[in-house]
Amino acid sequence: MRRLGLLGIVLLSAVFVAQNPTPTVPDPSTQLVWICPMDKDIRSLIAGNCPRCGMKLTTDVPEPAEYHLNLSVIPRAPEPQKPARLIFDIHDPWKDNRVTKFTVVHEKLFHAFIVSEDLQFFVHDHPVWKDNTFQYDLKFPKPGLYPFSVTSTQKPPHRS
Repeated sequence: MRRLGLLGIVLLSAVFVAQNPTPTVPDPSTQLVWICPMDKDIRSLIAGNCPRCGMKLTTDVPEPAEYHLNLSVIPRAPEPQKPARLIFDIHDPWKDNRVTKFTVVHEKLFHAFIVSEDLQFFVHDHPVWKDNTFQYDLKFPKPGLYPFSVTSTQKPPHRS
């Protein structure tokens, strides 16, 4: 009788396991990887938001690359407190083709940071897209050097 009870438990266990197969472990080599556009070290196998910055994870983050940036200033030698236009023209690093499609990052297509050499002037703003370039109007407060930094993300090519 004891053996029969043990056999019954084993059979019930086998039926339970057959009805509830063990879940398969996801294979990252065949699944999409979700990446934060801002914090590229944040990755997930499921959609969601970045735990660091809260941005929506995406599968369309291109590999980082340095793109060519041509900056034109009109007038060429701007005077302090007079309008000047900065024109940012971006080209790809492979064939030097003009880039015309961008991905929104932090709610904007393009971020410009302009700082006076003495650090007394600072701008973080968003040039507008016009005539296939990003353009920004600015009045420099005084003569001097104004180093700048820009960031944008090219829209990845369509994937089938």
